[in-house]
Amino acid sequence: MTVDDLRVCGFQSDEIAYYQVKDATGRVIVHFANAGHLFWAIPAGAVSARTSLPSWRLKTSPEAVPIVIYRNPRFSLVLYDDGKVPVWSVELPEQL
Repeated sequence: MTVDDLRVCGFQSDEIAYYQVKDATGRVIVHFANAGHLFWAIPAGAVSARTSLPSWRLKTSPEAVPIVIYRNPRFSLVLYDDGKVPVWSVELPEQL
């Protein structure tokens, strides 16, 4: 999987924004939602992705290379890839 193979899709329903990252085959890799200042991970795909959220930070490997997949004024989605177990991280502007 390369960054060029990834697509971020989003939609809004009521006051909740939903985001998905899909690979080139259309398989959902990571899925999360946002309302106001709250973010939460949504299990999706064959295996749930490790997702770090502003309110629930996961440790990443010191060898992990951060790759910004998506950015908007409210948050960025960063993939920390160490070649083993990737961590998807939703990061607020002050965390970058």
